[in-house]
Amino acid sequence: MPVIDTPIKFAKTPGLFGEKLPGFMGLVCVFSVVLILAAAGKFLYDETLENAETGNAYINRQAAAALNIFFSSLQSASTALLETVNRPGVNAVTERGDAVNSFFENNQHIAALAIYDPPDKNTQSLPFINHAFFNNNNIDQRLISIFIELNKVAPERERQTHGTVLNCESIFGFPLLAMVFPYRHGGDALVFFHLAGLEEVFRTGPHTSCIINTAGDVLFRSGRPLRPNGKNVFSQPYIQTMLAGRLNSGRLRYVNGDGRYTVGAYSMLNAVPVLFVTEITYSAVFGGLVEIAVRVGCVALIAVLFLFLTARSFTKSIRVSLKKLTEFDELSRKFQAASRFADMQLVRQSLDGLLPAEAEYKNATVLLSGMEPFSYIAERLNPDHAVGLLNKYINRAAGSVKKTNGTLGRFSDGNVRAHWGALSSTGSAEHDALNCIRCALMLRVAVYELNGERASQGERSLLKLSCGISSGEFTAGITDCGERVDYTLIGGWGDLAATAKSKNIVCNTDILITESTWHLVQKYVLVHEMPPLLIEGRPKPLRIFALINLRTRKGEAQVFPATLEDVQSLYLPEQYTGESQSANNEHIVPEF
Repeated sequence: MPVIDTPIKFAKTPGLFGEKLPGFMGLVCVFSVVLILAAAGKFLYDETLENAETGNAYINRQAAAALNIFFSSLQSASTALLETVNRPGVNAVTERGDAVNSFFENNQHIAALAIYDPPDKNTQSLPFINHAFFNNNNIDQRLISIFIELNKVAPERERQTHGTVLNCESIFGFPLLAMVFPYRHGGDALVFFHLAGLEEVFRTGPHTSCIINTAGDVLFRSGRPLRPNGKNVFSQPYIQTMLAGRLNSGRLRYVNGDGRYTVGAYSMLNAVPVLFVTEITYSAVFGGLVEIAVRVGCVALIAVLFLFLTARSFTKSIRVSLKKLTEFDELSRKFQAASRFADMQLVRQSLDGLLPAEAEYKNATVLLSGMEPFSYIAERLNPDHAVGLLNKYINRAAGSVKKTNGTLGRFSDGNVRAHWGALSSTGSAEHDALNCIRCALMLRVAVYELNGERASQGERSLLKLSCGISSGEFTAGITDCGERVDYTLIGGWGDLAATAKSKNIVCNTDILITESTWHLVQKYVLVHEMPPLLIEGRPKPLRIFALINLRTRKGEAQVFPATLEDVQSLYLPEQYTGESQSANNEHIVPEF
């Protein structure tokens, strides 16, 4: 084919490089601007939501601190009065009366104080009543005794939980709360009070605040008159999450009882076990961003139109040499083809100058895996099917290694070699080994799914994963034969991984790890110890363990597979009949 050196004018050339180029460049501009706007919008969305969460959590902490002070002072003042009136030698008519009057003058938000079921019958347990409070709010004082009688069970239940706060509005017809806390001389103290004076704590702009006791009763909710509403929200999932949390505070994203997407923060008060929650809806968070987005869109549309007209005006002056284009295309095609034969992680690190120039010692974990009996099955398949089956496994294996931050090694006879901790490391040998374990479990799932696919196509022979893992110190460095550059690990621990892999058929297992790896990950995994191996040149037998699964969190049931028998059952023919294969597949896929 002759080479044309004469430059070609695009305006006279039909096709993409002719009259259609302005339109093409315009589309590229539009697509670029849309991508930029989408990325900016996603960043702005995440940043705004994170700021809203942080601000809401700060407001929650500040208000919770004020509430802790309020309830602590309430309990301290009430305890001081009870100590005074029950102190031996105090004149019941004068001193007790003066103490009670002084107490209510200094604590006008407290309506009454009583002791329920005192062990000492001489203890003053009758309600001490703030007559001015009841008269000013037109409340019948006899309702105190009625409330105590109706709630006898509550103090007995809360005696073991260091108190609580109850809603009294249904009895008094007035926003009263009752704090129950153990009295140190026996019985339970009941303090009836009003939240007056705390209005500033709950005035937080678009944020909504509420106080909830451990039974799920809403004692107070801002944005409404300063009064408890008696609503119970214990059945709401996000409330159960807050009450069951291991920490005394936290933040969540959830759909609230009104069906709105909400950012919430909660704190369990120290003074009394009640939950204080502040929340802000997504509509309040992003309300101002909609108008900004419309304005930015208009500006972007104008910018796209300007770029399109500019590209059209410059198109007529663009010239290119077809020879250079051909050479560049050929070079690009060759580079793309060559890059498929090397680990792209090595390519990237080499271009960035991150590969070590000299060999060094590295603590790493090595994995060697394959499928058995792949060679026997491949001999009975046509070449395309055999290579296609192997490529499916290798692609899954390569993806699993990359997902777990490992480095892919050589492919040989259907075997895949990979390592963790040498070229790329988390900084912890324990975490590198755990990533290798996760990769092995993903390979188990890959083989299981390949068997299911083959069974659906009428194939009766099953494949079985055979994987060996070992950890230790290796000599790591670059090997270069001129045609190919590779990063290689040298050491006896790699031979132990191969030895462990070879024993899977004898032990009826699919993943065997050596003792060195087990020491690193034993608190994360379930294993079954197999008979030790006698290896020539080693003074002690090699302990090996069959990997079953990752351990679940404390208090949760162990997921399938949970025993060695469960693992062995994955390779039985009945696993791949009817609907059982797809159902079981959901149980064995590990979560990462």
